[in-house]
Amino acid sequence: MPQKISRLNYQISITNSSELKDKFFSPNFCTSNNLYWKLCVKPTADEKYYGVFIHSVASPDEINWRNRSKLFIKLYAKEVSGQTYNLYNNTFYVPPDTNITKAYGCEEAFEKSSLRNGVLLIGVTFENFGNDELIQYNNINVPLEYPPKDLVNAWKDHLYNFQPVDVEFIVKDKTFYACSSIISKRSNYFANVLSGNWAESTNNNIKNEADENTVTSSDNNLSTKVEKLNHQIKHRIEITDFAPDVFAAMLEYLYTNQIDWINKDDESITVGLFCLADRYLLSDLRERAKMRLFNELNLYNASEIMFGLVPKYEDLKEPVLNFMVKNFEQVSDTQGFKNVLEKSADYYKFNDVMSELLSEHFKTQKSSHGKGTAKINNSKIQSDQSDSIFNI
Repeated sequence: MPQKISRLNYQISITNSSELKDKFFSPNFCTSNNLYWKLCVKPTADEKYYGVFIHSVASPDEINWRNRSKLFIKLYAKEVSGQTYNLYNNTFYVPPDTNITKAYGCEEAFEKSSLRNGVLLIGVTFENFGNDELIQYNNINVPLEYPPKDLVNAWKDHLYNFQPVDVEFIVKDKTFYACSSIISKRSNYFANVLSGNWAESTNNNIKNEADENTVTSSDNNLSTKVEKLNHQIKHRIEITDFAPDVFAAMLEYLYTNQIDWINKDDESITVGLFCLADRYLLSDLRERAKMRLFNELNLYNASEIMFGLVPKYEDLKEPVLNFMVKNFEQVSDTQGFKNVLEKSADYYKFNDVMSELLSEHFKTQKSSHGKGTAKINNSKIQSDQSDSIFNI
């Protein structure tokens, strides 16, 4: 039975420290339960400082830091040049709901002028506290997330220049309403649509007299409200190729900068949000959806993403292809892969994608024969115990 280790240290060494000009990443390394990490040191744009960071190397089913938040993390930087000089030292705790793609560290950990062109040591020490009651929040650097400037400006303008809802979105069997003053500030796409530069919306020219579109009801208050709403709507936009729950999540993002990745049926809508963000030029939402998509990648959905999305979005290709190649035997045995084969004619560039996938798979198979264990230079793992397993 392996012993429990309460502390583990990982360190990389870089010779001729003052000559480091580009970003440098360590090899991936592992702590407990197959949690992988890598260290990064990089100069600032003006090359006056060096930043030190730790990145999580997420597995396909990791979305947040929940499993990793059982660790206190201490980053440090030292230089050996005749004697050892301490350059940077910081300990922090990452809240469990933090997005897995977020790196932690310090942008200006130490000055370049402090280096002596010796051996630079960048390291991390993990400590397992194992019990949530031991978490101490005092003096811990937890980064704050501020609302983006365009959202702040949109609500500020709305505060001083109040505008009722004037945009109606008809998404299949659902209807949503929004203020052009908000969504135009958040999206250049909608700014152009609602200004009349693009011909996607229709201007509403409903007259005062009741017509066939007016709702009749014995409840005069309801009739009045519906008619008043009809008069204030200036734009009607019909959406036919996205599900209402996905569109609703996008609207909530435009208003709050928060994203609900799961619908009411506990199903992921990440793919839909990625495609919607790409359509409406929402670069921040698109990037967040892309990272979430990679985190959700698994044996069962990889085929649909590889054949359905990758041919349309080139920046998805490398991680998804690597995952498919690495797990090809398991993926090809799933129902998702079989569904793609049965409906191959429905997938854009199916033959090209399949050809590249098989080529990479056979190439990997060929290179794996006779391949020994790789030796990692300039790195070492030390622990307080001789056993190399780190249990949580």
